[in-house]
This record gives sequence, structure tokens and C-alpha cells, in this order.
Amino acid sequence: MIFTAVLVAAGCSGAVQLNNDDGAEPKTTEEQDVSGVANDEEDGEVPFTEYSLLGTQCFWVNQFVHVPDDNRVAVINSKQEFEKFIACRDGGSYPEIDFAKHSLLLTKSVSMNPISDISIVLLKQSTDYILNVEITTLKKANWRQRWIIALVTDKLSEKSDVNLNVTIFEDDSEPDLFELEMGTYEEPNPATPEPMGRTRINFIDKETLVLTRGIDSAIGSENETKFKYEICGYTISLIPADFDEGQTVHYFRILNHRKFEIGYLYPMNTAGSTIPPTMIFVKE
Repeated sequence: MIFTAVLVAAGCSGAVQLNNDDGAEPKTTEEQDVSGVANDEEDGEVPFTEYSLLGTQCFWVNQFVHVPDDNRVAVINSKQEFEKFIACRDGGSYPEIDFAKHSLLLTKSVSMNPISDISIVLLKQSTDYILNVEITTLKKANWRQRWIIALVTDKLSEKSDVNLNVTIFEDDSEPDLFELEMGTYEEPNPATPEPMGRTRINFIDKETLVLTRGIDSAIGSENETKFKYEICGYTISLIPADFDEGQTVHYFRILNHRKFEIGYLYPMNTAGSTIPPTMIFVKE
């Protein structure tokens, strides 16, 4: 596999989130458009469908997500091979892939800053393929973010090689000046693993919020904490309201008047080089 990273300065770009944060269930293979057939004789762009586990009780296993083998593309051609990368909680199921007709391309890495935009192009050159990934990051937001790309394509030959080419554009613009509406926000797709439940944040006013953890939790009651907060640039500072100490600072980005992204709010229990996820909240 060949990996090339290019760092480029860029201006503002439209925000297209890597996360599918609209709360919709991922499409099954039957619902997805995977009918395009790559021409075995001609080079050029190859059609694909993005594959997502959001909205399911399944997840990519830590052995894939956190092992230091970034910057390569895994070509998966069987269900048996696919199940080495995925696990499901009780009752969970994932969108099926017809491996008789399709392959799954899987790759991931870490961005040193939050991702605001990502574009993907798959090209065929002779018997090999190039996966071009262009990522725009927020230079002034100090928060690492792990990204995962999963693509369903027409069946690739066992002899085919997929080379990864990543270009990183740095967006050094200031945060958009959206005025976040006061009120209650919840996660459409919880970042916290089951059975911990979802998180709710209620902005009472421009200085105070209430964070409720464990909504719909299977292991206990909800846990509610009041904080004083201050938003500055791409960060939010949280101080427990009952104490004037214990401040924590998190990545924070207002996406529109009723939606925001925040760095993971809880301690990470996984050992090793775990990259904290971000959490998306939408006003109820």
C-alpha cells in the first residue's frame, strides 16, 4: 500500500460532517445504490456507496480502530473476513453486504484537528486502485479526531491493490458566529457505548447548563450535574456549579442555531492510544 499525505493551506469551506448525525437509520444493502459496475477494461472513477454503522448496535472493534496500522486500505471480500472488524451488542445487526458481488474497502487514521469536510474519490488504474481522500480540518481547534471510511464497491479481484492518497487542507478561519439557542439538546446517535445511555444538555442561560447522563440507561438512574460554562472560539469551559474548581475544557463548534459538536465529555476507559470521539447534539 502507498500512503501520501500533503498539507495545504485552505480558506473556508462548507461543513460536511463525517458523522451521519441526522438520527436516520443506515440503509441496508438493498436500499443503497450499489448497482454501478466498474468497467474491468477502462481506467477512471469507480462508483461506491458509503457504509455506516450509525443507528445500529454494532461498532468497529478496537483491534481495528486503535491499532497503529493507519494509512492502509483493507479490501474485504467475504463475510468471514468482515466479521473480524465488527462486533454487535445483544440484538444488534448490521447492514448486510453481498460479498458475492461486492467488496468492502476499509481505512482509518487520525486528524490532528477536527474535521469540517471530507471528500472521497476511488480511481482505477490498470489492475490497481487509488483511494483519494481530501480532508479539511479546523486549524484553530485543538482536538484530535479519528476518521473511518468504509466503502462498498463492485467486487475487486484478489490481485487488486488499493493505494491510499490523503491530502489535508487546513482551514484557519474563525468559528462561524451562530447564536446558539437556549434550551435542551440531545444526541441523535450516542457516542457513549451502551448500556450507559444518551446524554442531554440543557442550556438554562448564557452562563449555566445542566448535563444529564444516562438517559434510557439500562444500568441505573440518570445522573444530572449543573455547570457554569464559557464558550471561547472553538472551546467550551465547564466548571461544576457547586464548586469554583475542577474546570475542564473541551472542543466546541456551533454548527447552526440548533446544533453543535463537542469533544467527548467523559473519561476514556480504553487503554492505549485511544482518540476521543466527538459528540453531536441537536435541539429537541
